[in-house]
Amino acid sequence: MGGRPRRRGHPALSVGAGIVGLMTALAAFGPAVAQQDPQHEDFQHLLSPPDRTYLLGTDELGRSTLARVLYGARVSLATSGLSTTAAILVGAPVGLLAGYRQGWFDAVSMRLTDGVLAFPGVLLAMLLIVAIGARPSSVVLALGVSFAPLFARTIRASTLTEREKEYVIAARAVGGSLWHILRRHLVPNVLDTLVVQATLCLGLCVLSEATLSYLGLSAAPETPSWGRMVFEGQRILELAPSVTIVPLIAISVTILGFNLLGNGLSDALDPQARPWS
Repeated sequence: MGGRPRRRGHPALSVGAGIVGLMTALAAFGPAVAQQDPQHEDFQHLLSPPDRTYLLGTDELGRSTLARVLYGARVSLATSGLSTTAAILVGAPVGLLAGYRQGWFDAVSMRLTDGVLAFPGVLLAMLLIVAIGARPSSVVLALGVSFAPLFARTIRASTLTEREKEYVIAARAVGGSLWHILRRHLVPNVLDTLVVQATLCLGLCVLSEATLSYLGLSAAPETPSWGRMVFEGQRILELAPSVTIVPLIAISVTILGFNLLGNGLSDALDPQARPWS
């Protein structure tokens, strides 16, 4: 029988969006639901196993593991979001201008980008944090600088493709200004690529923030964060494994969610990759 073709869904997109939505909801509303202070030290329940009062147990100072994981989600997601935003603000304009103007600006900016990409992202972030001081704003700046080249390279590649299309050539032929062509033609057509790259970058930032926090270069020691919890929990792994395992699961699930969301968006936004049945 003939009929209208029916588009199949994108399971990765649905699952990724669900995971990211759940983690965001836990970060936003979880601490209110837990109703426990992550800094409160209950010396009568040191290394307590999960029970009615402490659903995920406590650490060596009697602090609620559940409350600390939920507050840590706020730190991780906020830092990742701000870092990705900073990377976009730095890298995307460079990629647009380099891809459209080419010439000396393209050559210089891409060589600088290659130089930054030569360093592993976390290592470069560590060097920057040590240079400017370990504080939350420094982490955002360091991760933003470290991942900005990813956006510069990705947006440049998309811009190189778009600049040769007829609508851009026509806009140049009628005397369209640089700003007009970028704003009206190029930016809307590279936006899909930017969204996908941003989603994938969020996952990288979650892992990087956790690594920096584990090394003591991110949040302050008294601030609950996933990486810091893993560092503190490794000393008592045999006595209270949940202190380490729970934040590790939170990190892994969050990264998985962003990766699935990014891959799903890439398939959904690519007209040539849209499945039909």
